Amino acid sequence: MNKPLLLIAIVITGCQKDADLPPDTEPAADEVEITTQGRNSDCGVAQVVASDLAQVQRVIGPTAYEPTYLAYRLDTALWVRRNRVLYVRIRKPQPNEVVMCKALGPGYAAFTVISARIKPGSE
Repeated sequence: MNKPLLLIAIVITGCQKDADLPPDTEPAADEVEITTQGRNSDCGVAQVVASDLAQVQRVIGPTAYEPTYLAYRLDTALWVRRNRVLYVRIRKPQPNEVVMCKALGPGYAAFTVISARIKPGSE
């Protein structure tokens, strides 16, 4: 295969969204429903509100300022608009993923997004 065509094929494959579930299904057992609040002014990453606190607590533990969290690695196209409802799979952040904040606002806990999709019918 031609080198430029191989590069294009790799880029296109890498840019595809996670689509484990058909778009008309309810959230999977390991997905959390969140609502976007835009950019956190203190840290510059996505700020979200989780609907199922128990599920988030199982992953990252209990925190202050629940149900508001910072969402690391959430695609900007998904959170730049406020009040968008998403289904996400999450994990506890690794030490190298922690974002430095200015400490001007509340210290929201964070989780890392593994995959995300827009809730069907919420657009």
